[in-house]
Amino acid sequence: MCIEDFQVEEYISGPIRHFDGLVLNGRILTMLSSQYVGTCLDYMERGHPLGSWHLETSAQMQAWVGAALEAVQIRNGAFHLEAIMDGDEPVFLEVGNRVGGADVVATYELATGIHMPSLELRIHVEGELDIAHLTERQPNLGFGWFVFPGHTHRERIYYGLDGADELRASPFVVQWNELQPGALLPEHVTYSAFEAPLAGIVKTAEPQQTQAWMQALFSRVSLAENLTSVA
Repeated sequence: MCIEDFQVEEYISGPIRHFDGLVLNGRILTMLSSQYVGTCLDYMERGHPLGSWHLETSAQMQAWVGAALEAVQIRNGAFHLEAIMDGDEPVFLEVGNRVGGADVVATYELATGIHMPSLELRIHVEGELDIAHLTERQPNLGFGWFVFPGHTHRERIYYGLDGADELRASPFVVQWNELQPGALLPEHVTYSAFEAPLAGIVKTAEPQQTQAWMQALFSRVSLAENLTSVA
């Protein structure tokens, strides 16, 4: 054996981005870049909220995504690829030949006019796709989605939110989906707006403003506790 036969795994810490779009015969037809606020691990294990916001895609980043898709032979359909950013360099994390969860599909359509599941189905059924009329326009950046988990809450009943009044009435809110007080909280991990205690979509004038709005939401809002319960 020689040194070329080995690989060294390195711990990388940095913001996590996800890249979503459609690929046909190995060519990316449409793609948006997003960056998470929070992490999927903190959402699942620690009960922290999760969201993401769209940001600009450079030509170099699109080329990197294309190379990653080619390496794992994802050549047709939708893709959801995640990477850890080490400065300006992406480090591969994971990829799926599918659309992303939570409100990735909804915010993608709002930003581009493209409904990924419908067009992915056409790719697989018809083997071709003409979306030139949609991809000619620049995406309307500034959208983001957010979701609060219920499965880690110590109580199984939803009692409402603390600190949400001002943000609930924000002009930037596109959708605000909140359980009715008294509803049962899910015991399983879910990103669904129909099951999570709170999920929604926001739109501001530019991406960094969306990120800041979401960070404010996460720092101010929490699930209320039942103050009459006995510990």
